[in-house]
Amino acid sequence: MVGVAGGESKCRLVKEEYGLDACVDYKGGNVLADLRAACPDGIDVDFENVGGDTDGSGAGAHQPGARIALCGMISTYNASGDWWSPKMFRNVIMKRARIEGFLIADYRSRFPEAVEVLAKWVRDGQLKYQSTWSTASSRRLPR
Repeated sequence: MVGVAGGESKCRLVKEEYGLDACVDYKGGNVLADLRAACPDGIDVDFENVGGDTDGSGAGAHQPGARIALCGMISTYNASGDWWSPKMFRNVIMKRARIEGFLIADYRSRFPEAVEVLAKWVRDGQLKYQSTWSTASSRRLPR
């Protein structure tokens, strides 16, 4: 499993703390070349929630028949001008990839089940996370 993060320290966290095999630093080089190096056999499954240049680069590294779960494009939410993402969308045709968009709200009926399972995984150390948002500027979540 390969992650994409911005900066050496985040990539180190992704590998050392979260256990991914590799991490591409989108701030540190050529994302497409780095993805191809990290995934020499190509990308089978892509969970996309950033969009922008990172997403466009990923489209060039997919294997034929790749599956892309598209749940967001946060890099373009406040963009203006030429924001189209992914820029390499033509590769979806060439790779015969399948893209499916989804919203978490589609699974609203399963939220109680998800909370139970995810909470257990956090307690057992199977799911790790780190929050960096400021409580001074963000709404506190209920406990």
